[in-house]
Amino acid sequence: MRTASLLLIGCLCLVGAGGASRAEEPKRTDPAVLKALHTTFADGKDDAILKLVKQNPSLVHDADESDCTALHYAARYGRVETAKWLIDQKADVNSVSYNRYTPMHVVSNAAVAKLLIKAGADLNRKDAWGNTPLQRAAEDEHADVAEAVLASGVALDLRSAIMLKKRDAVKKMLKDDPKLARRPSEGSNLWGSITPLGLAAGRKDKEIVQLLLDAGADVNEGTFMPNAGGEATALTNAVWAGDKEIVKLLLARGAKTDVTGGKFYPNILDYARKHSSQEIVESLEKAGAKVSGQRK
Repeated sequence: MRTASLLLIGCLCLVGAGGASRAEEPKRTDPAVLKALHTTFADGKDDAILKLVKQNPSLVHDADESDCTALHYAARYGRVETAKWLIDQKADVNSVSYNRYTPMHVVSNAAVAKLLIKAGADLNRKDAWGNTPLQRAAEDEHADVAEAVLASGVALDLRSAIMLKKRDAVKKMLKDDPKLARRPSEGSNLWGSITPLGLAAGRKDKEIVQLLLDAGADVNEGTFMPNAGGEATALTNAVWAGDKEIVKLLLARGAKTDVTGGKFYPNILDYARKHSSQEIVESLEKAGAKVSGQRK
């Protein structure tokens, strides 16, 4: 009898708890508002966007089909007042969207970056490609965001220094530890070589390319491109960037020419003949480059 009574009480508690949970369930954002969230933040006026989020307070926590929150978009499009309001309403500054991006990975200006940092943004969190917020800011050429991150105490790494063209910092890092120049790329990448040398070539920074080569960088270290089925090297990046001087420098240092030219170009010469200057094409051919299907 006592057991039956306890079971009955337990069931009543569960029903009561369930009822309370349903009563307290937060209101969800209108799906139409969520679907248009990206476009709204990209194209709307600042005051209209702020008004929208205030009228839809559930946007503080809700996300669209890409798992992006309003704070992601406020960060991406530099909507300072909206970002401030969302943060004041306890929006999660470390919420994760597609590709594991947090708002700090997509922030486009220093003002919003500083708000996120002050609110506790995780500056060591890595996205799906292994990038920290500092590295993402450097790659996207948001120098002011990168400086805000550095000012918070985050240490400058070689990759970010290369992307930000901080030549003196790169020179010091390589002097202190030349092995940094020979660090292999971590994993694969859709957009070319991510070795230090590849990054410098893609940034068209001949001075840093020279520093890395002098420090012992492997001119033929590759990064696998899953969408191209081959490896991209610093030469790939230099040809894509259209920098004839870096192309010549890499070839002079022994760069191999049997590397991918991208998704639709099995060999780098295939790409060059379609998109590069005649001087780059001639440099590649002189070094022995062949088009796909042609005997080497």
